[in-house]
Amino acid sequence: MSKNQILFTISCVLLLATLFLWAGMWWQKTHPPVSPPQIITLPPEIPLLPVPPVPVLNERLGALAVATASATSSPYDLSSSPFSASTSSSATEFPLPPVLPSLSASAALAIDLDTSAILLEKNPHLSLPPASSIKMMTALIAMETYSLDQIITIAPSDLTSSNAINLQAGEQLTVADLIQAMLVNSSNESAQALANHSPQGPSAFIQRMNARAQELHLTDTTFISPEGFDYPEQKTSARDLALLAQALLTDPNLAQIVSLPRTTILAATGEIHELDNTNQFLAHPPTLALADGRRLPATFSGIKTGTTPAAGEVLVTLATVDGRRLLLVVLGSRNRYSDSTTILTWIFNHYTWVDFSGHPR
Repeated sequence: MSKNQILFTISCVLLLATLFLWAGMWWQKTHPPVSPPQIITLPPEIPLLPVPPVPVLNERLGALAVATASATSSPYDLSSSPFSASTSSSATEFPLPPVLPSLSASAALAIDLDTSAILLEKNPHLSLPPASSIKMMTALIAMETYSLDQIITIAPSDLTSSNAINLQAGEQLTVADLIQAMLVNSSNESAQALANHSPQGPSAFIQRMNARAQELHLTDTTFISPEGFDYPEQKTSARDLALLAQALLTDPNLAQIVSLPRTTILAATGEIHELDNTNQFLAHPPTLALADGRRLPATFSGIKTGTTPAAGEVLVTLATVDGRRLLLVVLGSRNRYSDSTTILTWIFNHYTWVDFSGHPR
């Protein structure tokens, strides 16, 4: 083979190699590799949380079932919710909510704690005297100010109000004892002692109560005293008391104290005080008689009563009925227990809890 033939052969080989290289580069550019599908899983230490059933008015259950059965989009898409506003002629029409029950209370609020759904409200932002419901905030600030085992010696200045549990000057009690007396038996003198003996004095204690109210967004509330006496400037609302109660319930010690039907405290100086809870629901819970003939027993876990001439009867209570935890507030009532029972009965006559499939739970 001549030299020219050898050079020609090499040139052809190089040309073919170049063509194959360009062809490969073109193929990769026009046909990118397909990645395998990625499967995203939660780590075992982060389990999926169940979604609690949602309370729905009975009058809307039928329409909810129709809307759910015909829905083609995700149940989590709020734009397709059967409760979303629509002007379409094909939109599901719901009846108006039922008439609220007749209550003697000037203001009332009922909340399903598991979903934060408001089930009933009457004048939720109306400013009214709080009476002893104010002691929920006094307890929160006392928990921040003292250790529970700290000893406080009762002074004559702590006994200027009604002395419901018969404290004596010179008596020594722990902060835990005073908080129990204040929340269980609504002891005014215990509330005053907790404020009076704080390191910065009673005025600073009240200032801290109001500062905490701002932190909790209690926009209708002003505190003047630690026990809840009637002052023109001292006010709150049903909405604010519901928020305050939820803050109290986050403290395990306070949540346990307000649930006590009765307790006994023993002073370091030997005095014994038997305390009955002022919330009558704890000792005598009602059974709800529903319109369909069912009778549902209710249990209660606190939270705080209040009574003054200007406030009337006040009650903030945590009820459990048929497995549902409900927070109730009544202010300015003539009969707080009747009003609260009426609210609970109305709720279970008009609401059913359903899951996202639209089925009653």
